[in-house]
Amino acid sequence: MSERTTDLCSVDELQPGIVHGVALAPGRHVGVVLVGDRVHVFAGSCPHHGGPLTRGRVHASVFSDCPGVIVADHTRPVLTCPWHNWEFDLQTGHALRDRRRRLRIYAAEVVDGRVIARTRP
Repeated sequence: MSERTTDLCSVDELQPGIVHGVALAPGRHVGVVLVGDRVHVFAGSCPHHGGPLTRGRVHASVFSDCPGVIVADHTRPVLTCPWHNWEFDLQTGHALRDRRRRLRIYAAEVVDGRVIARTRP
């Protein structure tokens, strides 16, 4: 199946860190979020149990190199599903809890102020 480019929205419609839902077709949605100067586009349904990721939260990834020290990495955004709190790396799509589960990530860019993504028909 070939990919096509889809004009999703104006970058001006996006609030940093807030997921914006866009309908591609009836019953098919994607989430769009601006983190820093990068736009991320992902499937609107959680691969765990189909939760509405367009209502998810985005935050920095958190890790620890040693006990008692927690580091927030704002360059690696994480999306949290509102149903069961599953978390997904927005760069790779991998679930943080179970790397066998993966969120579909779409290549996207801003062109002339518009968010354009490569999506399947």
